[in-house]
Amino acid sequence: MHTEEHERFSARLASIPGVELIPSFGAWIVLKVEDPTAFARWMEERIPGAGLTVPSHLQGAVRIPVRDAKKNDFVQQAVREHFAALAAVDRHLDPA
Repeated sequence: MHTEEHERFSARLASIPGVELIPSFGAWIVLKVEDPTAFARWMEERIPGAGLTVPSHLQGAVRIPVRDAKKNDFVQQAVREHFAALAAVDRHLDPA
């Protein structure tokens, strides 16, 4: 179950423009972000109980727990919204 959902969830996250995943397996997906603590806090506000953690051994990354497909889809949508907002800011600051 977790292996199939890990692959599905990873593929969905990887399809988001701007998302970079760090190879991972098991119950976690590792996502590169500019400010891991702020991102984890934002996700927790957006989706209480999202469960993101900031690993001390990886700079610039958060760990996202692989759960059931419905919960993962909520997390994936929030990640999509976050990265879309970042892209919009980048376009605004650098319209060239």
